[in-house]
Amino acid sequence: MVILFSSLLLPLLMLIDCNRCEKYKYIIEVLFIKEDKIIIFHINKKERIEKHKIKLNEIMDLEYKDPFFLSPYRPDTFFNKNIEKCRLLKIKLKSKKVISFGFFLEEEVRKIIKAIKESKINYEKVQEEIKEFQIK
Repeated sequence: MVILFSSLLLPLLMLIDCNRCEKYKYIIEVLFIKEDKIIIFHINKKERIEKHKIKLNEIMDLEYKDPFFLSPYRPDTFFNKNIEKCRLLKIKLKSKKVISFGFFLEEEVRKIIKAIKESKINYEKVQEEIKEFQIK
């Protein structure tokens, strides 16, 4: 499930339940897009752990991976019974590191990628405007 919140005054906030298997029944991953960074939290019954903090200008590419990586899992153990239709979001960084995140239906992962790309473009525009203003 993907929920997008947006307003002119607030940064984009994206909450994502990544449909982890029942083995990790209480795990939710939450992704926030805030100003110049993406923050990914891992939440279980007891705690919220910050897993990744990614600056938008570090992102080289975004894509999703097909489900062949799920072969060790039994589809009947997942909350999402259409797990064969799910995708893994991959964020490629300038440092050559790749961060893989969540299980999403294809239309959900497309929304996430679009939101991250738009946030990155908007951030870069603001940075350019700041530079131009400083030059004047």
